[in-house]
Amino acid sequence: IISIAHLGLLAYSLLAITLAIGSFYKLFPKSPIAQKLFTNRRLFGLDTYFIALSHGFLVWAAYWQYSFSKVFDLSNFILSIVNLGMLALLLLTLLALSANDKVVKWLTYKRWKVFHRLIYLIFIFVFIHGGALSHSIFDKSLIISIGLLTIILRIIAFVKKPKS
Repeated sequence: IISIAHLGLLAYSLLAITLAIGSFYKLFPKSPIAQKLFTNRRLFGLDTYFIALSHGFLVWAAYWQYSFSKVFDLSNFILSIVNLGMLALLLLTLLALSANDKVVKWLTYKRWKVFHRLIYLIFIFVFIHGGALSHSIFDKSLIISIGLLTIILRIIAFVKKPKS
């Protein structure tokens, strides 16, 4: 059971890294490391998705015994938080399915980019999901630290002009 939680923590960490790559590139666009990471950011996102999908599948198998009946039980706080994670996974699935050049061309880059900004909502959902359900103070601290560092980095990248 703990390994299922750690798989979720790994997916959350990769999601934060994926978001941090964009910030790092905006702050240091001439850096060869930032350029290389930015070029491969889509792969980080897809890795995040498949690890999150594995986490979701294992939760479904271990806790829900392959049933969807608990998905609709919103009276239980814990299940509501689990459902928030499932909603994040559903939205992440849409982003993963659209993470290819054909969809970018079909939607146009501008619309695709707006659609992919759902990643910030997903990040908030996963932050709440992981923070509320984590079992140890270490995991809670790690989730909060990763979340705050990611948010601070995004804010710095948003307000600071890129270095040339």
